[in-house]
Amino acid sequence: MHAHVGGVDRGHLGCHGRRWIEPDGIMAADDAGPTAILFAAMHPEKVSSLVLVNTSARYLVGDDYPIGASPEQVDALVAIMAARGLHVTGNPFVRVTHGRYIADHIAGADFIELPGGDVGFTPEA
Repeated sequence: MHAHVGGVDRGHLGCHGRRWIEPDGIMAADDAGPTAILFAAMHPEKVSSLVLVNTSARYLVGDDYPIGASPEQVDALVAIMAARGLHVTGNPFVRVTHGRYIADHIAGADFIELPGGDVGFTPEA
């Protein structure tokens, strides 16, 4: 029998449907931080360590999080943001067509293809 949390079968959590046998470490940066924190809190038996880089516990202000942004601040930021897709041409793991697809499916987004073959954001000079 498996325990269910929030409609998720805890006995079958894992990467691409595989079951995790051993606890694993999670590293999360930027917007992935709150999701990683939530996962670690909900499944401590599956997480051996949690490394958080340039992130926050949440974005909105709350009774227990006074340093967050107000809903009005977030709405103003979203209203002025433009979507831009950047993708390195020779990324061996995620083809540039994936970046183009995302940009094509976000209204008003533009796409910039950077020369290079690195998996990071540093194009070749």
